[in-house]
Amino acid sequence: MAFFSANLVLVLLVLGFCTSLFISWMAYRAIIQRPIARWLVPMMLGAAIWSIADILIITLPDFEQKRTALPFVYMGVALILWSLPLFALQYVGLRRYTTSRWILILAIEPLLLLLFTLTNPLHQLFWLRTNLVEVSNIVLLENTYGPLFWFHTAYAYVVLLVSTAALSRALLRAHQRQRTLSALVVLGVLMPWIGNALFLSRFIPFDLTSLAFAITGFSLSLGIVRYRLLDVTPIARDTVIEVMNDAVLILDNDFRLVDLNKAAWRIFTPPKNPNGLELRQLSPELADLTETSRLDRTLDHPIQFGTNHYEIRFSPLRYANRWPVGWMILLHDVTLARQTQAELEAERDFALQVMNNMGQGLTVTNKDSKFIYVNPAYGRITGYRPEDVLGKSPLELTHDADREILIEARKKRQQGERSTHEHRFIRADGTVAYGLVTGVPRFKNGEFDGSIAVVTDLTEQKRIESELRQARDEAMQASQMKSVFLATMSHELRTPLTAIMGYAELQLAGITGPLNPEQHEFNERILVNSRHLLTIINQVLDISKIEAGRLELTPVTFQPCSLVDEVLRQTASLVGDKAIELCGECLGLPEHMVGDPDRLRQILLNLVSNAIKFTQQGQVSIHLRRAGEQAWIMRVQDTGIGIPASALPHIFEEFRQVDAAITRQHEGTGLGLAIVQKLTRLMGGEVQVVSEVNAGSTFTICLPLVTP
Repeated sequence: MAFFSANLVLVLLVLGFCTSLFISWMAYRAIIQRPIARWLVPMMLGAAIWSIADILIITLPDFEQKRTALPFVYMGVALILWSLPLFALQYVGLRRYTTSRWILILAIEPLLLLLFTLTNPLHQLFWLRTNLVEVSNIVLLENTYGPLFWFHTAYAYVVLLVSTAALSRALLRAHQRQRTLSALVVLGVLMPWIGNALFLSRFIPFDLTSLAFAITGFSLSLGIVRYRLLDVTPIARDTVIEVMNDAVLILDNDFRLVDLNKAAWRIFTPPKNPNGLELRQLSPELADLTETSRLDRTLDHPIQFGTNHYEIRFSPLRYANRWPVGWMILLHDVTLARQTQAELEAERDFALQVMNNMGQGLTVTNKDSKFIYVNPAYGRITGYRPEDVLGKSPLELTHDADREILIEARKKRQQGERSTHEHRFIRADGTVAYGLVTGVPRFKNGEFDGSIAVVTDLTEQKRIESELRQARDEAMQASQMKSVFLATMSHELRTPLTAIMGYAELQLAGITGPLNPEQHEFNERILVNSRHLLTIINQVLDISKIEAGRLELTPVTFQPCSLVDEVLRQTASLVGDKAIELCGECLGLPEHMVGDPDRLRQILLNLVSNAIKFTQQGQVSIHLRRAGEQAWIMRVQDTGIGIPASALPHIFEEFRQVDAAITRQHEGTGLGLAIVQKLTRLMGGEVQVVSEVNAGSTFTICLPLVTP
């Protein structure tokens, strides 16, 4: 029984080998008539190679010889895994996946399979070891498989599953009369699954998958190549004509009706038996055409029958392409096409109306950069009539100095980009016009075919801008003259004011003799008001120097904490009889820093003076402290009347005061905070203010920290 089993296996494998070779040869002969058969050739060659390799493994006596034959098994497997999905894809009509690109993609895994099996002794990733095993008196190879084998197995099952499903679904959709044969072919397609399942379940001790593929190839060749199950069932010629939407009339050489389809019946409504009816009796219009028009062509003008329009085509009918036997008249309904054309013409007329009446210039150029359309607005901008511009290049109407701009914009549009630029036009009368040009490319069949440009006239805008620039320059010149005047006047006023203050101080010191109480009071008033006036003059002079760019900082080494004491000492007299507490602190600053102490003192004096001025009771405090590694702050905080939120954006403007009414309670020029901000920015810092009405204000100066 064991001997019978061994011989039976060999007989089956030899039968599979011979069948595979025969089918491969038959498929090769059928390639011309049945192109799909070309994928059967490598599939059956793979099955044949697989079968002969199994035969050699069984019959060769030596272990090394058996192991040498093992890679040929996977050579056959590789051919099947490559050709089977291509066969299935073409079979189900997905020919876009059988191009050269996909053929190469589907060949990647089979080629890697061959590479790894042939080089397995070097890496042992496909099978780890191979042993001899006896099954039914047949000595076979038993492999212990590695990771690449299981990856390949997964891929093989996916390919086999997808291909089997596609082939089975397509075959089972065959015509009813071919359903039995189709079922047999599907059974053949499923044979590799059946054979492999029997082997894996140990129902049979031999892997007969190669024989199963031979059976699959036989069934496919029988059903597809021999009986043409893949072909669409031929449709009779008269059935094709009958279901056509176009009307068809068949006439003999004497223009008598031989046949007509349903569409023609609906148009002409002939008698029940129209055969032999003269064409003139059926349609005088068509009969007239046979006498007045050259036949064997499509007529230029459609003819109307009822409410529809038809394009008429006369075609001669010849026997054996030689002897005329009659005519075929084809009537193609173009009613919808004519309606569509009319709608397109209406849309075109509307578009032309819009373009011709738009306020901006519109131009269309061809790929050679020649005008093929310009609207009237473009003519008004350039001073030319639109018809005089057609055929010209935009460069001809462009100022010489701006031609490079136009050339660069055209290059961008040729690359598919949008361009926007300004350039000058030379008008017909020689004057210059300014325009903003926005251009987009036009493409035809994927190639650059010209540009569409919208031109906005900027001539008036440029004139206004020029006038505004001139007005700005004049205003800046006037402002500069004002600053010079204020600086000069301030200097001129300081000289006599200094003399007045000097004489008042001499009299108060008693150098000119004793003063009675009334004279002493008058001189004190003179001195106080003179000092106030000197402060105003100094502020005007400072602001003028800053605006003129003539105020320079003098950075020296100073002690920052001493500023607090100095400012508190100088402003103590401003408190008067108000219930105000003046205080200050200096925390975390280096003992010595680099800066302009005079200007820093001026900033603090201005802020503290303002705080005292607008605070009736409470506290005015100065805080100097470090703010990180690179900065430090000076903060002046009060509990005064505060600043309304609406006034905060304007408090640093020159001569601007919060209560600018005629009868305001607090005197001042409105220059103090402006000087604070300008000096702070001159030092590279920023000033911030936080304020709330009736809750006080906080001014913070943030400056860069510089140490010696």
